[in-house]
Amino acid sequence: MTVRLCVEDNEVRGELALAVPPGTPAARRDRMVDDVLTDPMFDLAAELGVVLAADPHAYARPLDGRDEQGRTRFEVRGRTEGGRLMPVKRGKLRARRG
Repeated sequence: MTVRLCVEDNEVRGELALAVPPGTPAARRDRMVDDVLTDPMFDLAAELGVVLAADPHAYARPLDGRDEQGRTRFEVRGRTEGGRLMPVKRGKLRARRG
């Protein structure tokens, strides 16, 4: 497992690589992501002075392909809004910057 997260302009950005066996149900995969992201996401939310608006897996979106070790890659995104760290989906991120 690899987690790389950073805070940039009141946004959390990063990537997670996690060994998810083929055929793993989405609910199980979400629990696996929660197990890995809970502490780092709470720490970053505290650093930003906000609270999480959703479970940690809501901030992660699977990416195409796998890393060099065969692990599933996830994009992790969140933005502050009204005292909360909100999940950001790819389309919303593009719309804000477009």
